[in-house]
Amino acid sequence: MFAIACDNQALIAAVQARLSSLLARFGPTSLGGILSITLPLPPGCKPDLSRLPLDSVFWARGGTGSFRVGSGSAVSYHGRGAERFATLHRGMDDLRRRWICLDPDNTGFRAQAFLGLPFSAGTGLGEDWLHAGDARLTLPLLLYRHKGPIGSLTFSHPLKSVGDSGRILELWLDQLAALTQGTEPAGDVEPLDNPTRSSDPLVRLQQTPSPEEWLQRVSRAVSDIHRGRMEKLVLTRRIQVRRDRPIRPEQLLDWLGTHYPTCTQIAITGRRGTLVASSPERLVSLRGDRLVSDAVAGTAPRGESDSADRHLGGTLQASRKTQREHRLVVDEVLQALAPLCSGVSAPSQPMLMKLPRVQHLWSPVHARARPGVSLLQLAERLHPTSAVGGIPRAEALAWLAQHEPEPRGWYTGALGWVDAGGDGDLCIILRCALIQGQQARLFAGSGIVAQSNPEEELRETEWKLQTMLDGLDAA
Repeated sequence: MFAIACDNQALIAAVQARLSSLLARFGPTSLGGILSITLPLPPGCKPDLSRLPLDSVFWARGGTGSFRVGSGSAVSYHGRGAERFATLHRGMDDLRRRWICLDPDNTGFRAQAFLGLPFSAGTGLGEDWLHAGDARLTLPLLLYRHKGPIGSLTFSHPLKSVGDSGRILELWLDQLAALTQGTEPAGDVEPLDNPTRSSDPLVRLQQTPSPEEWLQRVSRAVSDIHRGRMEKLVLTRRIQVRRDRPIRPEQLLDWLGTHYPTCTQIAITGRRGTLVASSPERLVSLRGDRLVSDAVAGTAPRGESDSADRHLGGTLQASRKTQREHRLVVDEVLQALAPLCSGVSAPSQPMLMKLPRVQHLWSPVHARARPGVSLLQLAERLHPTSAVGGIPRAEALAWLAQHEPEPRGWYTGALGWVDAGGDGDLCIILRCALIQGQQARLFAGSGIVAQSNPEEELRETEWKLQTMLDGLDAA
């Protein structure tokens, strides 16, 4: 589902001729700009399972049959600390001011950049994480998109002088070759349905914090909530697992796409590993002036039978504790969006979001962004939401900085895309695994309120961890 399966040599030759012609025609008139050229994929070029390229971002909104993978970096803006959003705003303004987007064959695919935010600013990502910095906006050298039977390639690079054209074309062709050649799985990789896979089980190596430390941390959080310091706090756990054979991120993504089609599948690759996530929760989605943000809070397991499942879902909806927790999240999203939007609304009662292992209380929040309001401005108002941080935000983040010493990195951060017209999608990075060879670190969290029971919250994190444990066991 990632690489381009077709006559690679013919494709590269055709792309080279077309790009050379367009660079000769538009390059001299575009000096000082950032050029993006979108070309259609020839008929017969279809996505195929392969390795993800290094330094790439994969994004697929489940159930739509579409995905995108961007590789390399044409332009990148990095924000750090308290100024991270200000830096990204300047970067976005610079990009859109200089962005020259060509779609000579009217593919309808807009050029896109990727936008990423770790959980919090200035707390450090920890050496386990793949990328430094508190935030980044990256326009990939090559963006490969597929929507149904239609595919496209978008090549991007800044144009500084007329003599750059040859070097830029070489960079683009190198990226295309990496995506189309040398992408066959290694010979010792077993297919997904290999019946001997169960003979290579996952082994749990480490838990941070330990279950005993987690229970103590939840008890302290509940005590501080009772003292009035906060209304809600979200705590996280991580576990480290290992298997004898290398873990293939692409196979995990394939499994997640099949079993979690309503979630957003994400992968970020680097030389030290790959972060894979299957997120059920949008931070914000913007189309024109219409936006949607998900409020998700309150969790129960799925039942083994239809009647048991309905009972668990009904109990979740009837629980005063989970209804209170959920309403706090909804109200915070409504208040965050109100200064930038009109018509902000949420359903009076949450719906059930049913996933294979768990079910959540879910309220989609709809609004219309005021003129001039950008996706990044909306993200700045919302991130981190109380679904992953707490309420009030400042007090919750201060508590976490003191009592949750393990860096979250990109877990509970946000990742998504924004196009040249301003539309975009950001989702919260949840249900994720940081894969490094034969090992993976898995992350899960739980919302703590005054009525929380430490043992029940520990069980909730185990339900959430099971998503990735299932996928890793299959991959």
